[in-house]
Amino acid sequence: MPVEAVQAMLMERNLSLATASEQRAALKADEALRLGHLTPAMKDWATALCRKDEASFDRFLASSVPQFAHLSRSVITSARPPGSRADRQSEELADAICSQLGLKPGSLST
Repeated sequence: MPVEAVQAMLMERNLSLATASEQRAALKADEALRLGHLTPAMKDWATALCRKDEASFDRFLASSVPQFAHLSRSVITSARPPGSRADRQSEELADAICSQLGLKPGSLST
């Protein structure tokens, strides 16, 4: 087998490994962002760390808490079914606030 063919085969293999490593690092950083371990501003740093030293990135994730998870949660205030206990408690609280403010009960409702 000619030396040039072996060199071309090695170059192709190294490129394939580098591409796979880059994709894996990007996927791991995306997942860490989705789970709240990272902020969007930390994503490039995390991708670079994972690309350079995947074990170090894995240790970082294992030792961190998803402290930014609340940033990606959607807040739905109308998720309570009408007439539910939480809905009644909410109405009672609103009526108590109205009473303390000297307002007519139900005037805080939208």
